[in-house]
Amino acid sequence: MNTETLTASQTALITGAGTGIGRALAVLLALRGYNLILMARSNSRLEELKAILQARHPAQKIHVVPSDVTDHERHMLQIKEACSHFATLDLLIANAGIGYKTNEWENTWVHSLHTFQTNLLGAVATIEAGKDIMLRQGFGHIVGISSIASIRGLPQTSAYCASKAAFSVFMESLRTDVCANHIAVTSIHPGFIKTPMTEKNGSMPWLMSAEKAADKIYRAIKKKKTRYFFPWQMMIFAKLCSLTPDFIFDLAMKLTRKRVRAFKKNRV
Repeated sequence: MNTETLTASQTALITGAGTGIGRALAVLLALRGYNLILMARSNSRLEELKAILQARHPAQKIHVVPSDVTDHERHMLQIKEACSHFATLDLLIANAGIGYKTNEWENTWVHSLHTFQTNLLGAVATIEAGKDIMLRQGFGHIVGISSIASIRGLPQTSAYCASKAAFSVFMESLRTDVCANHIAVTSIHPGFIKTPMTEKNGSMPWLMSAEKAADKIYRAIKKKKTRYFFPWQMMIFAKLCSLTPDFIFDLAMKLTRKRVRAFKKNRV
C-alpha cells in the first residue's frame, strides 16, 4: 500500500464499486477529479476497474479494498485504515446492496437475514466509520443509496423494501444529527437500474442504465439534495402509492400479481 498522504484533490469512498451504480459512479467521479477508495467483495473486479481508471486518469489516486460489508467490524476498520492514507474523506457513498425475491410459499429467512445484514447494517457500518472521520475533520458529505421501494411494501420483495425503508429513516435521522457539524447527508432513491442485481427481474418500467443513473446521482450530490427520487415517473408512482389507502393498495397489488402470473403462464 502507498502510505503517502494525498492532497491533490477531494477523496470519495464508494462501497459496492465492482459493478452497477457503484462502478458507474467511480468512473464518473474519477472523471471529475476525485481520488477514490473503492470497496467491493470481488478483488478482481476492483483491480480491473483500478487499471482502467488509472490509465484514463493518471493524476488520480485509486485505492481498492476488497471488503464484505456484512463483516461489519472488519469493514469499519478497513475504511478507517484506507482513509488514513488520504488527506481528507470528502464524500462517502454507501452503495453496496443486494436483493432477493421473498416468495410467500418459501421460507426466506436466510435471504432476509442476508438482505438486512447488507442493505441496512452494512450500510450503517460504512456510514458510522466514515462519519467518525468527517466529524474529526469538521466537514464531509454522506450519501446513501436507498430505493424507491423504500416507500411501500411491494410483493415478493418484503426484506428488500423493509431494509431500504429502515435505511432511509436512518439517513433522515443522521441528517438531523450532523447538520450542525458541516456534514451534508443525501438519501438517493432510484427506480429500476440495469445492473447485474436486476438482470433476474422480469419487466422493469422506466429502466435506466447505470451510467445515466450515476450522472443523476452526481448532480444531486453537487446540489446537496437531502433526498432524491428518480426517474420522475417512478417518483410520481411512489408518491401516489404512499398516499393510497391500504385497502386500495392491497387490491391493486393483488391484481398486479394475477396479471404477472398470467403473463408468465402464457409465455411458457
